Amino acid sequence: MKDRILKTCKENAFLIFLFICVCIVAISTISIVMREMDKDRGKDDLVILDNPGETDSNPANQDIGNASLDAKTGEITLNYANAIEDANHETGEEDVQDNGMSEEVFYEGEDEFEDDEIEFIDNYQEEQAEPSSEMIYPVQGEVITAFAQDTLIYSETLEEWRGHSGIDIRVPQGTTVIAPMDGKIKEANEDELWGKTIVIDHGNGLETKFCNLGTLEMVKVGIDVKQGDHIATVGKTAQIELLMDDHLHFEVRKNQKTVDPRSILK
Repeated sequence: MKDRILKTCKENAFLIFLFICVCIVAISTISIVMREMDKDRGKDDLVILDNPGETDSNPANQDIGNASLDAKTGEITLNYANAIEDANHETGEEDVQDNGMSEEVFYEGEDEFEDDEIEFIDNYQEEQAEPSSEMIYPVQGEVITAFAQDTLIYSETLEEWRGHSGIDIRVPQGTTVIAPMDGKIKEANEDELWGKTIVIDHGNGLETKFCNLGTLEMVKVGIDVKQGDHIATVGKTAQIELLMDDHLHFEVRKNQKTVDPRSILK
């Protein structure tokens, strides 16, 4: 039997070899065809991904609740966003029902809040400090020379009798001078007779003048000042009152006319 098989193989060796070659070619062809089919399937998938907005007419690809079924791949995709949204929607409805709240009650609460807020703003505006209308002394000291308009006062520096358009308040050099009222710096210069001088415009025709100052560096013309702001220091720059004790010369003008500062000072 064995010899017969060997004899048959020898006689048909060529046919056997040819059969093996045909099988190899067939297997290779099948492999190539399968690869091409896989490539074509990949292209089809890419086309579907590039056009996600188109509606799939295949019922097998329609959404099922919060999941979708792909007919080609057989995969099921869960739509987590829709599931969460549905859950929140249901939870929200249950919360509203549990709390027993209606839209009418909610809007009523908003109206009450707005009324309270408006009332708070009104109260805040009422509590804001109004600009001071009372004038305070620019320095604290003894008045050594009074205001004199209808009488004459003897000037030791000039050695003559003359009027005095303000008051002289005795304070040491370097004493801080403050703004007696809110206003705007109108002048800041050095006068030949009165030395370093500042004028503040308080509005309504009211102005104050400060002479015999030691510095003008603390203010600039045009800036606003509040009552109590530091505007200068006392110096010894007024040549017309050079022989007097250290002091601040202070004047008040109302509609361009000098008035006694003590008549309106607090």
